[in-house]
Amino acid sequence: MQNNEARKSDGQTLKSPQPADAHQTHELPKSRLRLGFIIFGSLASIKILEYFLSKLIKVGDWPYLALLALISAWLILYYYKHIHQLWHSGGRSNE
Repeated sequence: MQNNEARKSDGQTLKSPQPADAHQTHELPKSRLRLGFIIFGSLASIKILEYFLSKLIKVGDWPYLALLALISAWLILYYYKHIHQLWHSGGRSNE
């Protein structure tokens, strides 16, 4: 018996419903996946830069760190929190 089948009490085999195309249900377009990795790498690079900048420059480094923090926050809000959809959808909810 396969793992997607079950037996009824009268001996008939029941199959669990399968998506029409199982490969397309969980597949992201490669361009979106690639963009996600680029943004993740950018955020990691910014954090590494922030660390070394804070260790190398002792006096007056807060404007540089603040700028890097703002860039990081914008990337997170735009790409991971999808804040841009608020303006594209007109601010209406999907109710």
